Amino acid sequence: MTIGAEPWSQDAESWLKEWVWKAAPQERGETILFFDRQSGALVGYVSWRFRREAVLDDESKRWSVEIHFMGIAAGYQHTPSDQGCSVATVMFETALNASNEAMAKRTGKKRAKGPMPTLIDAEVGNEWALGVYKHRWGFQHRRFRSSETGRVYEELWRPPPEAADSGSGESASPGPMVA
Repeated sequence: MTIGAEPWSQDAESWLKEWVWKAAPQERGETILFFDRQSGALVGYVSWRFRREAVLDDESKRWSVEIHFMGIAAGYQHTPSDQGCSVATVMFETALNASNEAMAKRTGKKRAKGPMPTLIDAEVGNEWALGVYKHRWGFQHRRFRSSETGRVYEELWRPPPEAADSGSGESASPGPMVA
């Protein structure tokens, strides 16, 4: 799967081809693969994991869902799905639904105790991703983080759905396959 030439695209590609297979289970979380219904081609993936941390600096620790990595094949970027929203939105919403079901199983309840905040980050300079996360999906600035390679990331968070502004994000009725 080719994602793109930008550094962040290369990271997403490397994640799927190498790192996810080598990382410890608690580090890699869960990964969902997405395929084109008609051609069977790999469309992309989303990796997510649970984090227990203070989402904002002035609050106590709580469970959140971190979208750890997300990669979309170059031919499917910026395209609508057969569900009317973007391919990226279907993938994102599918990961959130899967995480809610996983937390419910983990706690032994029929449903998770309640929606959790969602965390995601993007490299500063990846304006397309930052625009989608903030303007379509309703994420807010959390902080900036420098990596050991000197690259800078903007960490974002989104309040649980009942706490978020209504109409702030693009919604989808996700399914496991797109396009």
